[in-house]
Amino acid sequence: MSGIQIMNYMPKSPGTATYQDILDAPSGMLAQIIHGKLDLQPNGAPDHQDTSGELATDLKSHFRKSKFKPGGWLILQEMYVQFDNQEIYRPDISGWRTQTLSSMPTQAVVETIPDWVCEVLSPSTRRIDRTKKMAVYAESGVAHYWILDPKAKSLEAFELEGEKWVLSAIASESDVVRIAPFEDVEIDLQYLWAGEETD
Repeated sequence: MSGIQIMNYMPKSPGTATYQDILDAPSGMLAQIIHGKLDLQPNGAPDHQDTSGELATDLKSHFRKSKFKPGGWLILQEMYVQFDNQEIYRPDISGWRTQTLSSMPTQAVVETIPDWVCEVLSPSTRRIDRTKKMAVYAESGVAHYWILDPKAKSLEAFELEGEKWVLSAIASESDVVRIAPFEDVEIDLQYLWAGEETD
C-alpha cells in the first residue's frame, strides 16, 4: 500500500508549556504538550477506556513472564512519554522491546521512544491522533502505530518505512488477527469493543 507522507505537519514555534503545566491541569482532563502548547481534552469515554484496557490486558498477559527477557515487551497504559522538548504525550498504550527499555521506568515521564504506540480514537482526540501526533511519532522513530476506533470497531496498523507511515493491516468487528509487531499474539477483536456480546 502507498505510504502516507505526514512529516513536518506544521512548523514548531518556541514552546512555553512544561510538565508542571500538565500536573496543574484540571482533574478529569487529558493534558499533553503538543508543539509546545498545553493541550487539554476530556478523558476518554467508557468505550474508549474499555477498548484500551482490553488490548493492553491481552498484550501484558502474553508478555508477563518475558517482558524483561530477550524477545519480550514492556506494555504500559497512559504513560507520559517525552518525544522532544515540545512534545509530551500520553498515548493510550505504549510498548518497548526489551532491548529498548530493559527495566521498569522510575520517572513520571519516559524519555525513551516506544517501539509501538496505540491510540484509541475519541471525538475529542480523533484529529490530533491522525495528524499532529501521528507525524511526531514518525519523526521520533516509533516503528509501529496502531489506531483503534471503538465506534467503527476497527483497527488500523501502520509501519514506519523511512519517513512514511505504510498501512500494513486493517481489521474490524470480530476478526482474529496477528499483526506486527505482535505476530505471536492472537488478538480476537470482538473482545475490544464495549458491549459486544461474546460466547
